Amino acid sequence: MSPSESQMTVIGRLVVDPAERAEWLRHAGPLVRLTRQEPGVIDYAVGADVVDGGTIIFYERYRYPAAVDEHRNADHFKRFVQEVSHIKVLDGPILASFLEGDPHDIGPNAIGD
Repeated sequence: MSPSESQMTVIGRLVVDPAERAEWLRHAGPLVRLTRQEPGVIDYAVGADVVDGGTIIFYERYRYPAAVDEHRNADHFKRFVQEVSHIKVLDGPILASFLEGDPHDIGPNAIGD
């Protein structure tokens, strides 16, 4: 198995009250900076949907599947969850996880036949 075959990608979405999204994202800044320093993390991004006022999008890439749990057990992740716990989630989180090759590898067999 090559290193890319063991990578884990998580893509997700969460909806909060549009009036509280800026606060949620403000707390996410330190989380993103610290998460990107984790040894098992390739990429970690959180952003606002440009059309839907309360929607937040996640894109996470990990070197190996266990890195997802390592991240969720990290002190900075737990601190973030506490910091935003007063913000009501209206929908989600909806997460999709992929344990496949590099999701950027869109070669001829990437979609399937």
